[in-house]
Amino acid sequence: MMATTQRNTKVSEQTVTDLSAKIGFVVGVDGEQCVHVHYPAADVVEVTPVGEDYEVGDYITNEAERVQDLGDRPLEHWMAYVASERGWTTTTHRAPDNWNGGGA
Repeated sequence: MMATTQRNTKVSEQTVTDLSAKIGFVVGVDGEQCVHVHYPAADVVEVTPVGEDYEVGDYITNEAERVQDLGDRPLEHWMAYVASERGWTTTTHRAPDNWNGGGA
């Protein structure tokens, strides 16, 4: 059985692009208590201070302290950079074991 609707609505490609740019996922929380949220469609990571009681999945209400454009570099490069500069307290994604810290 197929469900049907009374009205079909067309959504513009620009609307889909605008909405997808707003979809992000938490990469982890660093040693300075900032959450890193990756927005793949925009190719950026937002870094936002959250405090010690933050748990992955909590709503983020603070303003981002930094928006990092990944410039087509893999997310794993950003994760390795944060690991060396701030350290991670929690991560939801991991850099590959064989990543050597080389260029883009």
